[in-house]
Amino acid sequence: MAGKKEKMDFETAYRKLSECAESLNNSQVSLSDAVEQYKKGIEYYKICSGILDEAKQLIQVYDKETDSAEEI
Repeated sequence: MAGKKEKMDFETAYRKLSECAESLNNSQVSLSDAVEQYKKGIEYYKICSGILDEAKQLIQVYDKETDSAEEI
């Protein structure tokens, strides 16, 4: 991820985030590796969060266009 701004889908980012979390739960991981996995995990979390925020905004716009009173 260093410097690359590639568009990643939610499923891929979520899977990579899960892999980072799994790695952090490993008692054999070194401190430097744990810090690196944590940093990567934060980036994957931000990607997932951004995608979910975009989806929520699209749903709210769609609800307004159809005069729906429901909000997610």
